[in-house]
Amino acid sequence: MIHHVPVSRLRARLADLLNRVGYGSDVVCVERHGKPVAYLVSPAHYEEHQLLLDALDRREIERAEAAGELAETRPFRAADFDVGFAAEPVARYRTRGEGD
Repeated sequence: MIHHVPVSRLRARLADLLNRVGYGSDVVCVERHGKPVAYLVSPAHYEEHQLLLDALDRREIERAEAAGELAETRPFRAADFDVGFAAEPVARYRTRGEGD
């Protein structure tokens, strides 16, 4: 069973909802302004979902390989990505003795 709970009531009902999810087969849909923002599911439900996604991914990869749709891959190199920070720390403040 799926329970729909607004974010505003989540804190007050969290223990009960976790029990329903963890010990039962219930799913909780957390909503903000009537739209889903998160789901609470049991670990078993989550793991089953991940296995299904993995199987679908494998099938899609096999299909794409057979159709020749996959681009040639190359090894990961950190230099391929801009990580957004300098390799060396940059001094932000003058140290004592500088500019005196």
